[in-house]
Amino acid sequence: MEILDRPNRAFLTAYNVVFPIWMLLIIPNLIPVTLVANFLIDGAVISFYLVRVNKFPFFRAGDGPDLPVRPSPQAFWRYLLMAVVAGYVADFMGMGVMLLAAEMLPHAVLDIYRVYTGLVSVAVHLLVVLLVGLLVFAFHLWAGRRLLLTWREAFGLGLAMGIITAPWFFLIPTAWFRW
Repeated sequence: MEILDRPNRAFLTAYNVVFPIWMLLIIPNLIPVTLVANFLIDGAVISFYLVRVNKFPFFRAGDGPDLPVRPSPQAFWRYLLMAVVAGYVADFMGMGVMLLAAEMLPHAVLDIYRVYTGLVSVAVHLLVVLLVGLLVFAFHLWAGRRLLLTWREAFGLGLAMGIITAPWFFLIPTAWFRW
């Protein structure tokens, strides 16, 4: 495919940054699939965590002063939609950092096709994954408090979402997918 053979470093970096964003250049029909997949993955992680801390909005055992305060189902769905959008925003911010690094560092130091060619290349890729994970963590720490979670529960949700939904596929070398 000719689009993969372009020499523009910024373009090549952009499609390498976030899975499955870079796949959209190869298969544009994946846009709806990625949106649904992101929604399902984020929904599963958030739901499992809320069940773990006994604050899932759909299971109410009854009312009473000793029962935990739970978010409404509407608040849960709003939160989930915000989480998906915030995840994409964090991914694109990470892509911006990677584009900046690709422009500042020579190609011999930061190889966007083969992640593991040098220590600096691996470090930059890992730092971008860490940055995106921290952005997701910060969002969930802030938004979790709005979902009626305690600070500790919001911290745990942010930590789980930051680790699980970080763009780990960014560490897969793009050269593996060249035809």
